[in-house]
Amino acid sequence: MAARVDGTAKDVGKQQHQHYREHNSHNQRFGIAKIVANTSADKNGAGYANARELEELTGMTLSGDDDVKAAAEKLIAEGRTEAVIVSLGAKGAFMISKEGAEHISAPQVPVVSVVGAGDSLVAGVVYRLEQGGPLAESVRFGIAAGAAAVMNPERELCKREDTERLFESMMQD
Repeated sequence: MAARVDGTAKDVGKQQHQHYREHNSHNQRFGIAKIVANTSADKNGAGYANARELEELTGMTLSGDDDVKAAAEKLIAEGRTEAVIVSLGAKGAFMISKEGAEHISAPQVPVVSVVGAGDSLVAGVVYRLEQGGPLAESVRFGIAAGAAAVMNPERELCKREDTERLFESMMQD
């Protein structure tokens, strides 16, 4: 679940984070709880947010890519997170960690509905991490899942075959 600032999604995110924290602490490389956490609620994880949510988390006004990177780096420097994934919608996402920042472009796809794209991105990241993938590859898989989700009507989310096809094309670029 994406780290959102609104009531219901935020509560669900906290519950899911607690579940990951209790049941997935064995992953020593990053740990699922350390990658997909509600950054506004937990100081030991890494988080997913869009630019608006990142503004709310940091109190900074974000007017461009440099501001997004600076806000994510602020969270990392304050020890609130180890890495931040910032969704940029059709433009992809930023992945920022202590090792640096990378903009990962989303594949161009026909858009039917954007409902669930962010949740699909997070689900793709979690899935790939659980499979043993490194963070950068997992973020790419998540972006592919988000792109696959927008190709479907509102409540269908992403299809595995679309996600895998888009991911493979991203890895070849």
